Amino acid sequence: MQTPIPDRQNLDFRALEVFRLVYRMGSFSAAADVLDSSQSNVSYVIGKLRKVVGDPLFLKTAQGVEPTEKAHEVFEFADSMLKALDDLVHVGPFDPASATQSVVLSCNHYQRELIVPALFARLDRDAPHLKLSILTAADLGPAQLRQGEADMLICPRQRGAATLHSIRLLNETYACVMASDSGWDTTRLSLQDYLSAPHVTVRYGAGWRSGYQQELDARGLSLNEVHVVPSPSDLNMLLPGTQRMSTLPTRQAHKMGDAFRVLPSPLPAPFEVRLYWASRTHKSPLHMWLRAVIREIARTLEP
Repeated sequence: MQTPIPDRQNLDFRALEVFRLVYRMGSFSAAADVLDSSQSNVSYVIGKLRKVVGDPLFLKTAQGVEPTEKAHEVFEFADSMLKALDDLVHVGPFDPASATQSVVLSCNHYQRELIVPALFARLDRDAPHLKLSILTAADLGPAQLRQGEADMLICPRQRGAATLHSIRLLNETYACVMASDSGWDTTRLSLQDYLSAPHVTVRYGAGWRSGYQQELDARGLSLNEVHVVPSPSDLNMLLPGTQRMSTLPTRQAHKMGDAFRVLPSPLPAPFEVRLYWASRTHKSPLHMWLRAVIREIARTLEP
């Protein structure tokens, strides 16, 4: 018995565009709204694609639709093809001033405080029509890149990112930050002082543990943790007038302002901040330009 030959005539760029939108939004109706089309038209296009690949692609759930394993593979192909087509259409030198694409950057609080403001300022000046959206990475950054939810990721070196392209942006360490009126009059903390001091821990997201926390775990040590907060901005309320301290990346600690002191941490836990991207954008002129801009901004942050 012969295997049926897929009807590839039903596979076109429009179908890939519709599929990519449904995949990203997790909803046929939401995709139809964005396309200014009807849900039945979206269903019809996805139905043609289902026949080509021999897979349902999406399964109904209470929240919308859930992609199948095959859909993840199709998305990688579709996203790569459509981005390659964009590169072919935009022939000649890349002109940031006329760029109108949308780009998604995944990162965490550190990058949003140190890098993103300068990046927005640069885009306002050189690429005013480019739309940049920011996602929270936590420990999901590599998956966001692979699934096409993000185009770039800035974060410390992560496990699971070995198959991604990356460059180093910064070398960083951790430091201790406390209020200037905290009573800590030393220029360097001992490990015992550090472990016994009342600590306000910044926990950036479920599953994410900062490098100094990983070093504490490896040594079998623990802090005197009195409060846990989701953002370094909360420290402005919790540290003044107390002996509490917190541990932050050194550059971020120094941005707290004159009302705070910064001391070297007994557990500096050096780490790299890296820029990651997937193969589908590796040769894109737009993304190459953006990566160069981010590297320039990072160089201004070197000590």
